Amino acid sequence: MRVPLIALIATCILVSPISKDQLAVGSTKVVRQHAFIGPTLDRVSWYGEWHHGRTTANGEQFDMFALTAAHRYLPFGTLLRVTDFRTGRFVIVRINDRGPYWDDRSLDLSYGAAEQLGIVDKGIARVRFEVVTKQEAASDPTFAQYFSHLS
Repeated sequence: MRVPLIALIATCILVSPISKDQLAVGSTKVVRQHAFIGPTLDRVSWYGEWHHGRTTANGEQFDMFALTAAHRYLPFGTLLRVTDFRTGRFVIVRINDRGPYWDDRSLDLSYGAAEQLGIVDKGIARVRFEVVTKQEAASDPTFAQYFSHLS
């Protein structure tokens, strides 16, 4: 029995390992789309002086003192509340770069964000991070002083 061509194409689409909600529209690379559902507990590191003044993945000039971060696939401009698992200190950062390039970490903070969390000396920390709205970010005075233009 011959399978109609349309049935074959539909089957290929349905069993494809990459679904359309995992693709970033207009991207030159396949990256997962914003499928961030809730808080994540993971390890983070920070970067600073060596990258200061260089161009980030979204085209901005990296400012090591700004409250920014690099993530592998969250959209640029995403705001995250990053909370140190041990101390409860938190900082709100804006995604403006790609990284980190270490398998055991999911977020690279700017030096300024790491300093706010108190993890500069440790270098790596376990944190919880979650997406926040612009209104939530604007209510944090430290974040608001750096990114008042977002509100």
